[in-house]
Amino acid sequence: MIKGMPRPSITVTWPGFRPDGGLLLPLPVGKFLTGLPPSLAWQGPTLERKDECHVTVLNRACGSAARDALGDAGVRRLFQDQEWILHRTGDARVLRKPGTPDAFSLIEDVDLPSLNAFRQAVSLAMSADLPAVPPHVTLYTARKPEGIGVPDQQTLARLEIARLRLPGIANRHPPALSSALQQAYRATRYSVAAGSGLDIHIGEHSPAADALLDAHHARRALLLSACNPFSEAGSETANQLRHGMLENAVQSLGLPALPAEGRDPTGEWAPEASLLLIGTTPGQELQLLRDYEQHAAVLLRHGRPAELVYHPDARLQR
Repeated sequence: MIKGMPRPSITVTWPGFRPDGGLLLPLPVGKFLTGLPPSLAWQGPTLERKDECHVTVLNRACGSAARDALGDAGVRRLFQDQEWILHRTGDARVLRKPGTPDAFSLIEDVDLPSLNAFRQAVSLAMSADLPAVPPHVTLYTARKPEGIGVPDQQTLARLEIARLRLPGIANRHPPALSSALQQAYRATRYSVAAGSGLDIHIGEHSPAADALLDAHHARRALLLSACNPFSEAGSETANQLRHGMLENAVQSLGLPALPAEGRDPTGEWAPEASLLLIGTTPGQELQLLRDYEQHAAVLLRHGRPAELVYHPDARLQR
């Protein structure tokens, strides 16, 4: 099990019912959407970032029934009996709802125990059955801007097509890095900008890499992948989406970047899409390793052999 660092939290208060009867918790856009790309390309239709985010507490039908049975004041009292503190998890899912055409969304699971405790209290008070719902926030949608309804765990399981970790939200501490994985990092064949002839081997100096740094007036560069965080095999969808997030992060840092790749010479792992970030600082390098939950990345320094730089909390097994 990978342990996490302190998770971002948000305290929410009674929002009042919407005109359509729904009870939604509006969340600060700046805390949920800042830093995420405006759009994400993958093998499906482009996912567009929402301009608002919320947690659905009661949908229109459930909210209207609760108001009829208990009144607004009664529902509010039950709401205020709970401690509404939301914790982000960084765990995301891609959902697909079949249709003509299919609709998609990318949601983040959130930790909000009060949600289903409140729904249970409302169920008892109105002698009705409100099923437990998966607490989540919709971050992106495609073909259905309002998102996809997820009324229960069974629906979530039916709609889910991929899982991924969102970078920089609830970063985890790395598990111990085995000697076998360390050797795999050293043996990986790294290449930059397919067709350019720039191959990188750990422990070897590359004049071509020096020339590339000179062309950008830089002294160091980092070859980093967003794929397969902490060497946990991710799906093609997850790796595509994470790579797009890395591209956006690099643009935000204002760093030149070239497409790169890490290839396992044994063929056990599929090639990992990567980027060579030119002109990084040591602080940026370590933060990127934290945010993208990578055990290691390749560091190029002018006039020196290529080397591995490890996650700042790495525990290397001998």
